[in-house]
Amino acid sequence: FRVGFESEFMLLRPTTAGEGSGLEPVDGTSYCASQAWVQSGAVLDEMVKAVQAMGLTVEQCHAESAPGQFEIVTSHLPPLKAADALLLTREAIQSTAAAHGLKATFVPKYLPMQAGCGSHMHMSLWRGGQNVMSAGGYTDAEVEGNHGFSVVAESFLAGVLHHLPALMAITTPTHNSHRRVQPGTWSGSYQVWGKDNREAPLRAAFSEDGKTVTNFELKAMDATANPYLAIAATIYAGLWGVTHATKLPDPVQVDPATLTDC
Repeated sequence: FRVGFESEFMLLRPTTAGEGSGLEPVDGTSYCASQAWVQSGAVLDEMVKAVQAMGLTVEQCHAESAPGQFEIVTSHLPPLKAADALLLTREAIQSTAAAHGLKATFVPKYLPMQAGCGSHMHMSLWRGGQNVMSAGGYTDAEVEGNHGFSVVAESFLAGVLHHLPALMAITTPTHNSHRRVQPGTWSGSYQVWGKDNREAPLRAAFSEDGKTVTNFELKAMDATANPYLAIAATIYAGLWGVTHATKLPDPVQVDPATLTDC
């Protein structure tokens, strides 16, 4: 198994507006807005360098949907190292923000009317140093299943989907977690899977040409979860699916909130 994480966070600054003092987002920009980098580029650059200084590979860093919200994505690692890397990344983000007189928070739902912060988990299945999410003829176990998956990968994802409601007791364990998991916020509030459908809690991610499944993303996870337990529980659910040769239902390729039976 290989696991990688997206670390979403809110970058906040002190404010004395209104009564008393508090914190407010550092900007009012939206997803991938270049203006967010104009305002916060220096601290974000330092965050990335701090993560890289710990030997981790940063794949992306960009502005997210909510005001003052950003995301740092680290590369995939073996499960235990991936959980370690997630915690180290959070430490680097928070300590760098503090050095600039700011506060970085991973609270799942900081602003009630805005998108929340998740710790999206990306997982892939490997054997002999080869990604076996898609059919590749590596062994008989990797013959082609449905929806572009190998047989073993389809059953693994189907197991995670089957156990998703129970799994969320571990991956989204707090009251604030469930404030985040709402329709229309890319957080995965329905028990469905989809191909590159960002409203599905389980998203099959494909290569740039759209032909090869590379990993699956579990959106229903946030920073209040213990990442070691979350990874272990996800693997267990997936292996249950493999043991029972579980098949995936059809993917949901629209916003599931628009469906009448979901």
